[in-house]
Amino acid sequence: MNMTAMNYHAVTQSGATPTVLVVEDECMVRIPIVEYLRDCGFRVLEAADAPGAIEVLEADGSIDLVFSDVRMPGPMDGRGLARWVREHHPTTPVLLTTGYSGHGNYDRGDVTRVIEKPYSQGEVMRQIAAILQRRRPAGRDR
Repeated sequence: MNMTAMNYHAVTQSGATPTVLVVEDECMVRIPIVEYLRDCGFRVLEAADAPGAIEVLEADGSIDLVFSDVRMPGPMDGRGLARWVREHHPTTPVLLTTGYSGHGNYDRGDVTRVIEKPYSQGEVMRQIAAILQRRRPAGRDR
């Protein structure tokens, strides 16, 4: 069994299919990670910016994790989205990604983890699996 299958199996021991919202304005980055996570068996929703992500979060209360780029066009970046998620869906973890170093200044109350670009698909899977394994089954926003 490869690492991806082992991590996914550990995440899904409850039998539920985790839902990940991927928020990335660059389609050349978003499409491959969305496809990869779907291939791993996750239910994946996607948005190209923070306002789109908020629409998805408001419409679908079953999101287990938000995976968002930090830098996005528009009125809100990934950090602002993380703060919004913390305020409106406090049990939903946020995993941010950035291509810029110095990411240690993020409010850890809003962001579960930060990974740097370029990241491997396996690294994203390991981070998501680690975050979801720590979540309590009752922690899901509905």
